[in-house]
Amino acid sequence: MNYDLCDLLNQKMESLFGYRQKNNNKSNFKNSNNFDSYLEQHWPEQFFELYVDDSLKNEKFAHWIYRNGKISDQINDFDFASKKILREISNMTYSNFPSLDIMYFSGVLKLIYSENNFIYIETATKPSLDQLMAIKDFQKNINCSDENVFWSVCTKRSRNYFDYGSQLNKLFQYNFGRIK
Repeated sequence: MNYDLCDLLNQKMESLFGYRQKNNNKSNFKNSNNFDSYLEQHWPEQFFELYVDDSLKNEKFAHWIYRNGKISDQINDFDFASKKILREISNMTYSNFPSLDIMYFSGVLKLIYSENNFIYIETATKPSLDQLMAIKDFQKNINCSDENVFWSVCTKRSRNYFDYGSQLNKLFQYNFGRIK
């Protein structure tokens, strides 16, 4: 990983998106239906349990987790937000998946969650210790059980998911050396 580029991208993202506000009352995440179908495809049993209870909130919030462990303010569309950052850096071209490029070059994570319901994390690189601790603290803050933490690891070469799983401790133990 090129740490100079990583730091530059993280600084630009922090200045553009800011930090998470404590009171998120309304979500502005645009692709929640696509995310529901992804969740249903990979974890059908948990998907049914999450959405069968009407008392649970189904409003989804989307954020970046910066390399230093801070969480961004709400993101409405990951790809649109990534294009903003990549457009500012003239010598850097992006593929058809700009959010994947941002995750790969800057080391940030995608975070999608619903209060008291679930957490989803997507990454393209090994998370830093600060990021892992921020996820664990965040999990405690929104009262999410460890069985309802889902994660995916993507490859740079395609948007295909290299591996996916549930439970946060399995993400901590995942062997990222296999990813090219």
